[in-house]
Formats: sequence, structure tokens, C-alpha cells
Amino acid sequence: MTSSPEEPPEAPIDRLNERAWSLRRVDPDGAWALAQEACARSEHLGYPRGLAYSGLTLAFCAVDRLEFTQAQAFLERAAQAADTAGLRHAAARADFVRGFLHTRLGDFEAALAAHDRSRERFAALGDRLGETDALLFAAGAHIDRGAFAEARTLVGESLERYAALGDLEGRAQGLLMWAIVESYYGNYTASLRANQEALELKERLGDVMGQVSALNNLGSYHAASGADDRALEAYLEGLRRAERLGNAGARLTLLANLAETLRELGDFARATRYALEVLRLTETLGRKREQVNALDTLAGIAMAARDDAQARAYAERALALSEAIGEVETRVFILARLAQLLCRQGDKEASLARYAQGLELAQRTQNRAAETELRLNLGRSLAAHGDLVAAHAHLRRALELAQELRLRRLERGVYAALSEVYERQGRLEEALEHYKRGHELEKALLGERAADKTRRLTAQFELEKLARDAEIERLRNVELAEMNAALERTLEEKAALLAQLREQAERLEQQTREDALTGLYNRRHLEEVLREAFAAAQRYRHPLSVALIDLDNFKGVNDTLSHQIGDGVLRAAAEVFARFTRTVDIVARYGGEEFVLVMPQTDLQGARAVCERIREAIEQYPWWELHPELQVTVSIGLADDLSVKDHEKLLALADDNLYRAKRAGKNRVV
Repeated sequence: MTSSPEEPPEAPIDRLNERAWSLRRVDPDGAWALAQEACARSEHLGYPRGLAYSGLTLAFCAVDRLEFTQAQAFLERAAQAADTAGLRHAAARADFVRGFLHTRLGDFEAALAAHDRSRERFAALGDRLGETDALLFAAGAHIDRGAFAEARTLVGESLERYAALGDLEGRAQGLLMWAIVESYYGNYTASLRANQEALELKERLGDVMGQVSALNNLGSYHAASGADDRALEAYLEGLRRAERLGNAGARLTLLANLAETLRELGDFARATRYALEVLRLTETLGRKREQVNALDTLAGIAMAARDDAQARAYAERALALSEAIGEVETRVFILARLAQLLCRQGDKEASLARYAQGLELAQRTQNRAAETELRLNLGRSLAAHGDLVAAHAHLRRALELAQELRLRRLERGVYAALSEVYERQGRLEEALEHYKRGHELEKALLGERAADKTRRLTAQFELEKLARDAEIERLRNVELAEMNAALERTLEEKAALLAQLREQAERLEQQTREDALTGLYNRRHLEEVLREAFAAAQRYRHPLSVALIDLDNFKGVNDTLSHQIGDGVLRAAAEVFARFTRTVDIVARYGGEEFVLVMPQTDLQGARAVCERIREAIEQYPWWELHPELQVTVSIGLADDLSVKDHEKLLALADDNLYRAKRAGKNRVV
């Protein structure tokens, strides 16, 4: 931008700064380039106003990039220039950017104070748009700190102001926050409608960063609904746009959400890949707090995959970094994770030491939710090692905290743990009473989750129906009768689908427990039923056998014949397993090509007979129908030793025997 002969040389700098600030959300790279040019020209002319406004845009963009040290430097220079030149508007904007920076750093009190100052200064200057922006960003700070009631009030007021001002960019940003708040309150139709309108506005305005935020919101919504495929689709589309934009903060958020969703699905390999990318990005940016979270996420994935050595390595790295930077919030849970891992590995003393560290830290920081979880896991560990008195003390305190804080998931776990302790102490009436309470709470939680998923799915349907209704009206106005009739038929089909949805509400729980490929139970459900079956077998002295089944040389099938053939093998094998087992038996896909068969009230001899029939059926199956070169066998490891400490150890014994079967030549039962 150049100046005309009759205008002062500062005028083009002012235009550059105005353009840069307006592009800070829509085109942050363009805003950054324009602000740098304005800054260079201002330094050449010694123009404080240009330095102030260019520095504020650069600071805002640096915060969005998670370059907080650089943002702080830009902000201090801009504020100093504003003070030197007496620029009241620039000082108000400096407080606005300062509040944005403090929110990203997690210092919410400082953020709210800065936004309050900014709002007051904008109001004194009569800048209603600046005042409204400060109001909305204060709402964002409240959302990040979990104060949703305060956020709801401020977002509602901001939306009314943006409507009066006719500011579409502000309205789009406000709608994104409104979607988050309404989802928290369970108003799912309103949440989806707000998010959809925000996405449409952001696309109309060319605001790619806003589009990324809307897609991330949508992914989180679908993940909570159990629609994992749609969640992954939204996250991946958001990630593609964030990568085109080059925004590190958005990439971190989306990569972390992808990793968590894939972990929930049991796809540990892909979850690890995305989590490692988060770790690499945080290391590149020098964001040590985010590195702690990334390492803890990797530890959780490895732990879920039962790779305890890798989980412990990640957790210890996370703990060391957390201690080095003085971070405490995540450290409590890292200590709890390490304690669980050490307990699983049989190192009682080290496990108890980690639990003690975690408890001391939770109490010192008044993190009562973390204290509850730590006491629950410590009680379980002590009980497993036979220290029932100490276990009882910790579990009773955990129960008090869980009830006081309304942590119902933890409360359910405490009841189950106390039931086992009372039973081992011979206090059978108390054991039964606590077992019943835990069971009732479990049913209530399952019902609530199913109802919540139904409400979310219904809200999605209603929003789609509204969109179709609007499209029908548009087509009617342009007299496209044929397309109108087709869409109305679609509406009738969707209405029938909604009726089916209501009928299927009771089946939601079952669907969440099934493996999508084979139709067998998934690993999550296996953990629940095996734990219960093991406890019942020990309590009532009934036999219980567990078989771990592995398809021999399965990797070769995928590598040489294709993954499609591999999927067909898994489905066919699952049908064979189901055909040769009883209704009371549990058949689950444990992961990859491994399956688990749980046979209640079945001794080792009976279990061996069942497994031999399965082995023979697999060997004689007409695999050539899938591929002429295909031949499949299975190796099976059996275990029925109920003297072990828990169901996980029983499964480990079966795994040991499976390994022996493999070493002995495969295609056998050991």
C-alpha cells in the first residue's frame, strides 16, 4: 500500500493495520505478513501508532500459533507504544489481547481481569464492537475454566449485541461458544443448530480457523453420541483445514481428539501414531505442559493395549517433565497411573510409594476428585495384597468423597471394591449390600448414557429434518416439483427411521459392547464380564475356564492376500466360535486376530473338548471359498486356575499356554 501525494505517509500504515486486524481469524498468515510490513514501516518512520497496532495483531496471531513467549514480547512493545503516544483505543485492544493470552496459558483470573479492563475502556471510547468482543472472549475464559453458567450469560448478551451491530464475524464466533455451552446443559438440538450456523457463517466469511473450531465441536458431539465414524470424519476434515492454515494450536487439539477417539475404539496403533504426532509438535513448539499431557496420553494408550513396559516408560517421562516444570494438575493422575502399573507388575512397595505421593499432592492442591480416584485404586491394590484393614479405610474415605462430589462412576467402583473387602473379611451381609448398591448405580449410569445418546441422535435427526424442510421450501419457490416430491419421500423415510430409533434405544447399550467387524463382544465388554465371572466363580466355588484363541500366521494373510481377505477370515472364524459355544459362554474379540472364550461352570476337561471342536472346525473350514490359496488354523491357550488374584492373571495364564501352543508347532490346544 502506497500513499497519494496529498495524504501523510502514516496513512498507508494505518490501512495495513486495519486490514491485518480484520484478517487475524480469516487469514492469520496474511494478517501476520501485513502486520510485519506495517511494523517495519512504522519503525522506519518512528510512528508509535503503527507500532502499537501492528504489534497487537502480531501478538494475537502468535497466541493462536501457541508461540506465547513471542506473543508476550509483541504485546509488551505494543502496550508501551500505546502508552507513549496516549493511544486509548490501542490500550483497550492490548488488554483484549492480554486476556486472550492469559486464557491460553490457563490463568483465568488474570484473563477475566484483562477482559474487564478492555471492556470498560472500549465502553468509555464508545466502541461497541470492541466492547462486545471483550465480553465474548471473557465468556471463552469462563468456558475453559468450566464456569458454564457465567459463560452462558455472557455469550447470550454478546449474541444480542452482535445482532444489533450486524456483525456476522462476531455472531459466528459467539455461536461456536453457544454450541459448547448448550451441549453442556444437554440442549443438543440448540447446540447442533448453533454449531451448524456458525460453520456456514465461517465458510461464507472464509474464516478457516473458525471452520476448524466448528468441525472440532462437531467431532466431539458425535464422539459423545457413540457415532465414532462421524466423529473421526469431522476431526480429520478439521485437521486437513488446520494443516492448510498452518495453525499449531488447532492441530494439537484435533490430533489429541483423534488419538482419544481411536483409543476408545481399541485402534491402539493409529491412536499411538496421532499421539506421537502431538508429542512431536509440542516438542517443536517447546510447550512443556502440552508435552506432559501428550506423554500421559501415550501412557494411557499403551496401558489399554496392555503394553505395560511402554506405558511405564511414557508415564515416567511425563512425571519427570511435570516435576521439572512445576506442573501439578496432571502429575496427580500420572502418579496414579504409575502406581497401577507397578501394582500390575507385582512391585507392591513401589506402587504404594507412588500412591502416597499422589495422595499427598492431591490433598496439598485440594484436588478432591483426584484424591477420590487415588484412594479407590489404592484400596483395590491393598486389598489385592491382603491388607484389608488399610484397604477398607481408604475405600470408606473414597466413598465419602465420591458421594459428596457426586462422582457416580467412582462411587460405583468403590461399592464394588468394598463388597470384595467385606466378603474377604467374612462380613457377607455388608458385602451383599454394597454389591447391590454398586449394581443399581451401574444400571442407572448405563440408562443415563443410553438416554443421553438417544437425545443426541434425535437432536441430529431434528436438525437434519429442519435443513431438509428449508430445502423443500426453496425448491417449492422455484417450482421444482419433482425434486420436492423426492425430498418429501425422503422425509417420510427419515420419519420412519426416527420411529425405529426410539425403538432401538434399549439396544444402544448392546451396540456399544460389540466389535463392529465380527459382531462378537468387544474388549471393553469382555473386561466387565470376565471380572464378574471370575468373582462369582471364586465366591460360589464354581469352575471357570478361559481360552485365548489366536489365528495362526494371520499377518501373512493380510500381507499376501489383502486386508479384505483378512477381514473375511476374522468374520468366518467368529461364526465358528459362536456356533460351537453355549448361550452362557462369552466370545469376544480381544484385539487383532486374538479372541477370548469365557466358559462359566466349565472345568478344564470340558473346556478342552470345546476348544478341540473349535480347532478342528477351523482347520476343516472351506477357506478356499474365500481364496484358493487360503488355509487357516488356530492355536488355543486354556486356563482355569481360580487361585490367582484376579481375572487379569487368569487371562495371563491362558496367554502363557497360548504361547506354549505356538512354540509347540501351532494348530493345537494347550
